Amino acid sequence: MDQQPPDARAGNTAAPPAAPPPDPDRTAKVAVRVLAAVFVASLVAAVVVAVVVLHW
Repeated sequence: MDQQPPDARAGNTAAPPAAPPPDPDRTAKVAVRVLAAVFVASLVAAVVVAVVVLHW
């Protein structure tokens, strides 16, 4: 009995198709969101430090 997978018996040894390249617009949107989140987090951290240092 032949134990090879069906694709190998049929002679189909091609690699699976490669993933499509990333969408530049989507990548840019994600980058802007990440930068905005980092900016907001830095503002919050600055306010917290100011409150702690100045003892408002």
